Amino acid sequence: MTRQAALAGCYDLDIENCHFDILNQMAEQCGYVCTEIRAYLYDKRGRRRAMVEQFGITEGQAKQALIALVYGARESKREEDALPKLLGPATQAIYRHPPFRALKDDIAGARKAILKAQPVSRQTIRNLRGKTIDIRQADDRQQLAHLLQGVESGAREAACRLYPKQVILLQHDGFSSTTKLDTRRIEEAMLVATGYRLKVEQKVIPVGL
Repeated sequence: MTRQAALAGCYDLDIENCHFDILNQMAEQCGYVCTEIRAYLYDKRGRRRAMVEQFGITEGQAKQALIALVYGARESKREEDALPKLLGPATQAIYRHPPFRALKDDIAGARKAILKAQPVSRQTIRNLRGKTIDIRQADDRQQLAHLLQGVESGAREAACRLYPKQVILLQHDGFSSTTKLDTRRIEEAMLVATGYRLKVEQKVIPVGL
């Protein structure tokens, strides 16, 4: 709410389906076809709405829980862990939900294929931004997150280089701008910078909250 008040009248630009889209394309490059992830990308709102209606959670909770899966959240029962903290009393029922389990298994398959394909040098792997992570100290979930974050960071950086004066705030999967920007130019710049074809959604931040 504070951010929206401060930036009222500016524009929010989000990389659509950022985490799942990068994961899908990264896995495809490594020879793994993500059937469930592609199904989710095709009908993300429908998938989330089904969770909302069946389990009485919000769409925001559903979205964040599925993103947490991409970044390695485990099926924990501890209230302080990521998924139970997000989903509350509905957590265990959602763990048993067939579409949730299928998506979780597909993410695991993609993760295995991606990490197997990574060149290893001195027990480290390198992400798109040239940052390394020691595979002896990071589990497979952390390694995948490192690779995904490299692409995400590179995509945002491409937009900043294209519009250095207009971009005023970086966010987890997007950024904010003082003026309306050309999303097609941004998408092209992201493709050149990262090799990933990503879509950018733009909307004005409402005034008078």
